[in-house]
Amino acid sequence: MRRLLNTVTRFVNALELYPRNGIYLDAVALALLSKIIRVGEAVCLLVEKGFHDEAFGLSRTAMEIALSARHISNADALKRSETFGKYYAKDHAEWTKLIAKYYPAATPEFHPDHNKMLETAKQFKDPHKWSGRTVRELAMEEDSFELDANGKPFKWEFDYEVLSAERNAYSVSPVSFFDSPITCGLCFTKFFRFR
Repeated sequence: MRRLLNTVTRFVNALELYPRNGIYLDAVALALLSKIIRVGEAVCLLVEKGFHDEAFGLSRTAMEIALSARHISNADALKRSETFGKYYAKDHAEWTKLIAKYYPAATPEFHPDHNKMLETAKQFKDPHKWSGRTVRELAMEEDSFELDANGKPFKWEFDYEVLSAERNAYSVSPVSFFDSPITCGLCFTKFFRFR
């Protein structure tokens, strides 16, 4: 995996790409590629250091990045990339609310385009859905280019269901801490120790 990430990094760097000014697609595509490579490197590092459960949890982040990239490229890439790029304004607006709520005496120095960003943020109803869709909905979107083994538009249903937070016990409970939660309930037979 690390070799693949290094190969992609070297390949993209050798291209010496300059994103076109004013074109969200270029900046967004390169930003998502950069982020997924960094997350992939972090997953590799966690695995190498023996943190397998944590690496599995972080792999969900990689899946969400990949789903965003796929959604953008699947149809109307210019419009979808612009939506993704402008979503930063919604995040900025949410941070503004949090600062006001939890640090009311603070006088932060906001971005020079602060007011413009707050106006742009109004385009987004949900602070957790840049596309207006859930992660599951992104995974279930039919691919415009790739077909599955049955000749139907490919979906990322399997990837989503395997890595999704809804099915993943790693983020809910430290399963390995319990001897057998099904047969024993919470019958502990050993002292707690950090692994």
